Amino acid sequence: MAEEYPSNSNRAKNDKPAAPEKKVEAVVSGGAKTRKKSEAKKLADTFISEDASNVKNP
Repeated sequence: MAEEYPSNSNRAKNDKPAAPEKKVEAVVSGGAKTRKKSEAKKLADTFISEDASNVKNP
């Protein structure tokens, strides 16, 4: 039965070899720009729920 479940001790966890670090590369070449929300979009987000279509369904 002991073979079915892995050990949960700290010693068993520390004996595992560490995974090599993944190489991270830039996705965007150049600077990325963020846009501010327009006043109309802010107003719509405030008063209109994202799940407004679910309100009418019982």
